Amino acid sequence: MIKNYFLLFLVFLLAGCQQKKTVATNANQDSIQKYLDLADNDSLDFDKRIAYNDMAFEAAVKENNTEKNRELLSKIGFKYYSLNSLDKYEKTYKQLLKVTYNFKDSINYGNALRMKAFHLYLKKQNDSSLFYYLKAEKIYQSIDKPREYSIVLFNKGLILFDIGDYNACEYTLIKALHYIEKTDDKKFQFGILNQLGVLYSELNEKDKALFYHLKAFNILKINKIDDKKILQSSCYNNIGFVYLKKKEYKKAILNFNLGLKNDNLKNLDPELYALLYDNLGYSLLKNGNYEKALKFFQKALEVKKEIKYLPVLINIYTHFSEYYRSVKHFDLAIFYSELALKEARNSKVYPDVLLALKSNMLADNKKIKPNLEEYIQIYDSI
Repeated sequence: MIKNYFLLFLVFLLAGCQQKKTVATNANQDSIQKYLDLADNDSLDFDKRIAYNDMAFEAAVKENNTEKNRELLSKIGFKYYSLNSLDKYEKTYKQLLKVTYNFKDSINYGNALRMKAFHLYLKKQNDSSLFYYLKAEKIYQSIDKPREYSIVLFNKGLILFDIGDYNACEYTLIKALHYIEKTDDKKFQFGILNQLGVLYSELNEKDKALFYHLKAFNILKINKIDDKKILQSSCYNNIGFVYLKKKEYKKAILNFNLGLKNDNLKNLDPELYALLYDNLGYSLLKNGNYEKALKFFQKALEVKKEIKYLPVLINIYTHFSEYYRSVKHFDLAIFYSELALKEARNSKVYPDVLLALKSNMLADNKKIKPNLEEYIQIYDSI
């Protein structure tokens, strides 16, 4: 399925909320904001940052149920997500749902719904996630919040992409782009453009994909939104992937190598590091350079333990399988195709399952009949 890169960027993009800034109304709320500022300080030890956010939450739940306090709870919840503390993230949005439900505080109620929807998405509960995104969507639309409305549409688009409903995904992402263009949020505009490129790559509309990826890259060049050059590396990966699909292998190899020029990428974003090496290896495989291809596939697996986004791992395994088919090592081809299929079924992302089933059938003739039946059943369902 996707060898483009976007969902991982979402971790950073959606870990914050923009609201009107209000002056703290009492000393306790002022303390909560100070705790939040400390939790936001990435020069502090990670455990200390969690502890400061804990202090902010404990103080907030003792406060009177005012709009300012509900705004602080929203910030605390998003901060827990950015710190990857999902249990506390869940506890916070449940508290926020409770304190906003009976009050005319649409923005913070919408934030709570959005947090819950995204948590359900992470747990692969797509139907439930869509339900809560729809509720948040109606709220943000009714109070004229184009940025928040666009974020919800974008997240809906991700789910629709994952389940293979590409027509609905396209409609939703274009609508999200229309609303984000009403704001000055260039980082999020970049994200939507990039995801449209990912979508059109999946639809094999290569020229459209390249158009949106280059448009996204242009936003990066004009605006200062990528201090650590991670998004630049992701753009090179996605542009390279389009050239790979166009069978313009030299251009693909050039872009993947440009993406890997970020010397600290392995530490900053090991999944993108793995994806770039995997795509580089696959380009070389298709160009007939088997020795270098294997070398780069192996480099992609160097960070296997840090790969949380299963489509990345699935792609690496299917490419290993194709490599070993090419060099007539069929036992290893079967081995890696079965690893890919196992991870794809765990992912519950249908296009990934189709990819892995196809890889397994190509590697092992004995699996053609049962896999083909499963393949047709899934394909018909999406």
